[in-house]
Parts: sequence; structure tokens; C-alpha cells
Amino acid sequence: MDNVNKISFIVVYIISSIFSIYYIIRCKKKNGKLRIIDFFNIYYTLVYFIVPIFSFYNTSHTFMINYARYFNYSTVYHLISFFYSIIFIHILNYIYNKATFKFRQEKEIKINIISFFSLNLFFTIVGFIAYYLWTKVYGFPFGIIKYADLLRDGTVIVNNPYTIMQPFCNFLSLSAYMWLVYSKNEKNTIMKIISKILFCFSFFFALVSALATDGRMSIIVVFLVPIVYHLNYNKISIKKLIIIGVFSLLLLGNLNNITYFIRNGKKNTRMKSENLITNIISDEFGYTYTNRINLLNNIKYGDINITEGNDLLNIVFAWVPKSKKPDYLISLSKYNTSLYRNPSGAIPTDIVTAGIYKGRFLGVIFLSIFVGLLIKFLDNFFMNKSSDFYKMIYTIIGVTITLRLVAYYDISEILFSRFALIIYYFSVSIMCKRRIHNENV
Repeated sequence: MDNVNKISFIVVYIISSIFSIYYIIRCKKKNGKLRIIDFFNIYYTLVYFIVPIFSFYNTSHTFMINYARYFNYSTVYHLISFFYSIIFIHILNYIYNKATFKFRQEKEIKINIISFFSLNLFFTIVGFIAYYLWTKVYGFPFGIIKYADLLRDGTVIVNNPYTIMQPFCNFLSLSAYMWLVYSKNEKNTIMKIISKILFCFSFFFALVSALATDGRMSIIVVFLVPIVYHLNYNKISIKKLIIIGVFSLLLLGNLNNITYFIRNGKKNTRMKSENLITNIISDEFGYTYTNRINLLNNIKYGDINITEGNDLLNIVFAWVPKSKKPDYLISLSKYNTSLYRNPSGAIPTDIVTAGIYKGRFLGVIFLSIFVGLLIKFLDNFFMNKSSDFYKMIYTIIGVTITLRLVAYYDISEILFSRFALIIYYFSVSIMCKRRIHNENV
């Protein structure tokens, strides 16, 4: 691509970013609080409009991908890529604004604070036992961390009969967040102190569990949920939101080096730590742009399979260990990675690329409609809840769904990783319907 075309694309993406940011700010002023759709639009703007601006300049060979190769592909691919990203977000927001989900006006369930303490303590213990069983073969509590990159790639040679316990470790982060809710509503000083100690305990092991999976986004989520919860329900400002966004990007940009040092006790000499925010953005999210360019090139020269069937089967086989799954049931991320030339690691699939995989242009349309309806349903259901418990659940769903859907799309992984939240939510709901007391959360 020549310089004239590069400049033209940069101008187009700058204009798109400005319009998108203006729309987000207008919605924020109108609604007061940030909804899931606002989180989604913010992250989508970063990934699909801002990332390409910086990536056009940062066309170097990074640790994962040789970006320069893909930015020199046909200009037509870049036009189609921009068209897909515009179509997706416009349809999604149109569907969101037009759709309405009406729920029966029932009295909001009040959560007994004593029962809530007992239940949260139970899930803290469950999460810790799950972590112990999952990690003991590697060396409890921290021995598993040095195997993190191998565990993520599914190539670890240690036979672990308790691999199935890993998803239950999600109760650690969930209970940590709920200790914040409990502490906020508890009036007894001693119980407040106990809850804060339990928060530190569960939060620490939730963070170690995230480090053990070598998932940078999982680590970001552990930190981000309590921060967003505090800001969103304590008069959040655009200035604070920008500060949190910059902090998250800086942390994300250095997580590879941080986790490598924790695992190996030495500095990672294979990767440079780029502290410029522009380099961090392009290095961390540039794959979301090259994904579409690479896929369009492969569609032209090869036979690309539509992956919808595999996605559905992966949901069914989510509990089956990777070594026992049929060979054809590879994840969307692995299939996406297989289309790259000599990548040095797994390359996630972004949501627009996932739509193309699922059915080309129609796949993008159907996926944008589905996500728009899903977000509308969640916003309508949770937005007007006054309970701190519901507010925290709403925050967890908003942060995790947004971060997972936009840049790390894999529907089976998203559903599988959220099963702990579903169990927790219904456990609290059932308990509350049976016990009604004066003090509530």
C-alpha cells in the first residue's frame, strides 16, 4: 500500500473514531451511568478505529506477527475490512436502540446479609479447594505458574487428573468481588474487618489463578471489575474513565514481561517492553486488524471452512480435556492461528472476523444482531436494579462480556468461563426467596 492510501485510511479511521467517541459521550451524558452497550462501544472504538491508525505506522515484526506483510496486501482488502467494521457496529447499535425487553414488575429480591456472608464464604472455600486440587500436581500454591504458557497452548506434559477443577477457580474472583459488596453493607466493624481479610485472600488467589492460565485478559479483568464497579456507582467522570483506560493499556502492554519474570525469575530478553501508548495499542491489538486482512486473502486463494458447527459442538465438549477432544473440534482461535504464516503463539479471533468465519457477509450481520439483542437484554434486566449485589453482577457481566466478545471471541470459552457466575447468581436468588429478613444487601 502506498503512502497516499495509508494517509487516506488513517484520515477515515480518525473521522470514524471522532464520531464514535462523540456518540459514546452523548449517551453517557444522557444515561448518567455507563451501560454494557457503552462499554462495548468504547472497546470497539479502540479495537476497530483507533488500533488501525497506530498500526499503519507501527508496521514492524513484533513477537507475534509480521504486521508489515499484511499492511502491504491489496487495498481492496483494507476497504472491505473497514466496511465490515462499520456495518457491524451500526447494525448492533440500531438493533440495540430498537429492541425492547419487558420484564414483569416484581418487588426486587432483598438479600439477607447473614445468609449472604455464609454463601460467599462457602464459594470462597469451594474456589480455594478447586485451586488446590488443580495445582497440587504442579506444586501448590505457585508451582503451576511456570507451566502457564504450556497450559495455555495445551502442550503441558504433566498428567493432571484434576484439570476439570480449573473452572471452579472462578469462584475465587467472584467471591472476592462479593466481599466488597458485603463490606459495603455490613454495619458491624468486626465483620467488616473479617470481610476485608477474606477479600484479600480470595483476590490474591484469583490473581494467582489468572497468572497460572497465562491469560493477560483474565488478569486485567481481575483488576478491572472492582475499579469499574466503584467508578460506575460513585459518579464516574470521563476523565476518570480515560485514566483507567490508559492504566489498563499500560498494564496490558507489559503483562507479557511481568508474567514471564514471575514464571522464570528473570527478564524476558525475547520481547521489548514498549512503553509508548501508541506502540502498546498497536502491538496488543494489531492482530484484530490483520485477522480480517489475512482471512480475506485466504478466502480468495483457499477454502475457508464456516465454523458455526464447530462452535456449537465446542460448547457441548467444553468440559472434555483438550487431549480427549476430536481433532476436528479445534477452537476458533486455533483455526484462526493456523491461517497465519509462522506465528509464534496463539492469535485470538476478534468478533468481526468471527462473523466472517461464520458466514461471510451474512455471518457479520447475524452476529451483530445477536450481540445487539444480548446486550439490550442484559441492560434492560440489570440497569434499574438498586441492590448492590445486582450492581456487582451487572458490572462483572459488562466487563467480561465486552472484553471477551470484542477482541477475544470464542463463544464456547465465554459461556464455559461464566458458568461460576450463573451458579452463584441462582444460588443467591434461591436462598433469598426462602429467607427474608430485615437487613439486606
